[in-house]
Order: sequence, then structure tokens, then C-alpha cells
Amino acid sequence: MFGVTDFAVSLDGTTVTVSPGRVAIPSPATETGVYFVEATASTVLTLDPADATRDRIDRLVAYVVPPATAAERGRWFLEIRKGDPAASPQPPATPAAYVAQDFLVPAQSKGTQPSGTDRRYSAGQQYISGPSLYGSERPAFNRPGQVWTDSANREAWIYNGATWQRLGPGIQAVANPSEISAPYVNQIIIRSTDRALYRWSGTEWLSVADMSGSTPGGEWRISGDQSSVAAPKLISFPDVITSPQGISLDASGVFTIQRAGWWQLALNLRYSYGTFDKYAMIGAAPNQLWAKDSTADYALNVNCSATKKLAAGTTFGCYSYSATAAAITREAPTDHLSGFSAVWRGP
Repeated sequence: MFGVTDFAVSLDGTTVTVSPGRVAIPSPATETGVYFVEATASTVLTLDPADATRDRIDRLVAYVVPPATAAERGRWFLEIRKGDPAASPQPPATPAAYVAQDFLVPAQSKGTQPSGTDRRYSAGQQYISGPSLYGSERPAFNRPGQVWTDSANREAWIYNGATWQRLGPGIQAVANPSEISAPYVNQIIIRSTDRALYRWSGTEWLSVADMSGSTPGGEWRISGDQSSVAAPKLISFPDVITSPQGISLDASGVFTIQRAGWWQLALNLRYSYGTFDKYAMIGAAPNQLWAKDSTADYALNVNCSATKKLAAGTTFGCYSYSATAAAITREAPTDHLSGFSAVWRGP
């Protein structure tokens, strides 16, 4: 067919209304090729009465009667071909015909109305959207399957039935997966903002691989002593050892995950003194900890770590705690502790 409304069908009870349009009809077995036909007005047909006890499937077709002689022009018809009532009904065979619609005609005993199924896009039948277009302006008419090339940058686009979507030589690159209006299961894209591959699961985009050439993560340390008290205290890390990717840190000490997946987190603290209990903690909040360890007596180093699957947007912090007021410290300018590291392990 040549337009999305060509031979569209509406059903009201047993009354079938077929819209005008143009289609290509297969030729009979004695010929080759197709016949192009056109209906300039709507056609109204009627389904036959239902069987008393068994369902039936009827089929709306367009077919051609070729000219018998050179003087004839030939004819074409729209017709509802009746199927056989059965416990598991099948549509009638319709060779050399354009199939427009199937109708399920329920048995009279069921007391329900017939229903229709659009068959214009069934096997061997396509919507002819026209040739590929080339120009400086995107076509004003939106025909599913239409391909257009932008003459300014040579980008190719296709109208997918809902929106114009850019075509690429392979995997499509987008700033945000939401740009893909009609994703299909197992479709792969690369997100330009984080240079990662994503796969459509059928319900959401899942990160499947990092394409940035480096592993997301980062390393930080304190710049000077920070006091610790007998309550969890958020630690700030002003000094950056390894520039972060996929994770960010604000001035107060709150980390934010940008790349979803499995993260390995490690906190190493050095306390300045004390024979009292000293703690290192990682978590979403002091009452939502993911890792915690402590030491007593004269031990000054406390370490804890966690491996967590974290969603993008997750926030967390590192906390110190000492039974008596003390401080976490960095004894030498080149020391990396007290410090924190985060490494992305995969999706």
C-alpha cells in the first residue's frame, strides 16, 4: 500500500467499511508481476451471519481478474471471503490476493460481536513509503520507514512511526538513552556523556561495558587533621589523588554515584593518638552503614571496605568516631591516609 490509511477498515457489528487507497495486488498464477489499483471512495461490505455453535474467520481481500482479451481493461474487486466454522477456525486460503483484514465471527451461542485484525502488514505485504530523500530540510510528511539524508552533514534518518531517529554506521551514539523513542530488546547504544555501552532489556537501559578507556573510580585524602568525637562525623577529602570518573564528591564529603554498577569502596584512617575505641565507617548515613571496623588500645590505623551494587544518583559518606575526642591525621605530606578510594568493578 502507499499510505498508512489505504484500505484501513472499520467494523460496526457486521458492517465493514473500507477506506479508499492504492495497493499493489499479486497477479494470478498464470502471470507474473503485480497490478496497481486504486479505490477513490469508501467501500461498505457485510459479514455473513455467524454459525450457530462454532466460530469462523473471514478474510477481506482485494484481487484482480485479468483482461481476457487485448480489448479488455481487466477488473479488480474487494471481497470478504468466508472461512469454515470450526472449533479452532482458520482463515480461508487467499492466493494471488492482497489481504487487508481478518474477522473473527463468534458463534451465535456466544452472543458477542465480530472483531477484526489488521493484515495489511502481514507477510509479503509492505507499506511503500517512497524512495530515500536527500535535502536540507527534514520531510514535513512522516511516513513510517521513510529514509532521509541531511545534505548539510550527511546524517541519515529514518521515521520509525513515532519520531525521526538518526541512523549510524553501527551502534547509535546518544547523549541520553531517552532519545531512543522506540527501543527494541537487546538494542545496543553508546551514551556519549559517560562513554558506556547500554543494552535495552525490554524495560530499562542497562550498562554493559565501559568504553572510556579507563576504569571509573577515584582516590582522595584529607589535607590536614580532622577532629573525631563520640558520634559518627562525616569526613571531607579536599585532596584528590586520582581524578574521579563515574563518581563525584562535594565539599562537605558526600559522594554521588554517576555510573551504576558494582563499586569497591575502601576507607583507611590514621588516628593521632588514643587508647580508646576508634572507628572507620562507610554508608548512606550513620544509621545506614555498609562497612564498619574499629580498634582499641594503642592501635591507630582503622580500615573498612565494602563492595556494593549502587544505582546512579546514590549518595554516601565516610565517617570517623572515637570514644574520646581525637583526630584523624595525615602524618606525612606524601601519605595517602587518611584517605578513601572507590573503583567501579562492572555493571
